[in-house]
Amino acid sequence: MNIAIIGMRTQGKSTLALYIARTIQSRRRAHVIAIFDPKRTYNSIPHTSDVGELEHLLETERDAVSYQPLTGGRDAKKSDDQVMEEFSEFFDALAIDYHLGKRETARRPKLAPFVLIVDEAWFLQGGLSAHPRLEDIVRLADAENFYLIQTAHRPKDFSTKVRAQINELFIFQQWLSEDIEIVREWCGEEIATIVRNLPKHHVVRYEIDTRKFEIWSNPKVWYSSLKQENDENGNPNGGEGETGNTSGPDPH
Repeated sequence: MNIAIIGMRTQGKSTLALYIARTIQSRRRAHVIAIFDPKRTYNSIPHTSDVGELEHLLETERDAVSYQPLTGGRDAKKSDDQVMEEFSEFFDALAIDYHLGKRETARRPKLAPFVLIVDEAWFLQGGLSAHPRLEDIVRLADAENFYLIQTAHRPKDFSTKVRAQINELFIFQQWLSEDIEIVREWCGEEIATIVRNLPKHHVVRYEIDTRKFEIWSNPKVWYSSLKQENDENGNPNGGEGETGNTSGPDPH
């Protein structure tokens, strides 16, 4: 299952990703959620920059763990090559061979359903290309037991190869003409118009196969602070709009 969440900064795409991941985890009794976190956004849950520690945390009773690459951070420059390399190491540590069809040689046989969040996925793709491991997940993952959730700012942040494999979209307000055009091509004129006019923090959920959609208009449902627990955090998504369908995605 391939899910894309698209929204500019401060809209709430990372908190929505965690909400969706936890909803799927609860419904499918999934494994510990793994997060690739190049901008070090998910600080309110256990996080590490050490691959060995990540492997250990994935075998604990926690609901989620974030891997924060040593390269970069919020204020530092990142080399695309460095982030690509660290994603390879992160991916190998997940040991999800079982859900990629390698049953007999799987490092973790009979692995429970698995949810992976790739935050700021634009680091790993663009144009016609994407990280080879990301392409493997998108094309080969078990549709019933593996859930990939990618977040990015704009529709054009996803490579065309990845875009073609998306099953479900969550789109916050977009306004640039080239992005609206991609949404129009992806989802049709009605969704493109809705996305252009969405209030801040509201989001459209769109199913590619069925062409069904709904507007989630109560961000309090999915908001959770991603800062350290000892920080004083306001709720940036505090405003309420009209009540929409705020149930989590059906994990099929």
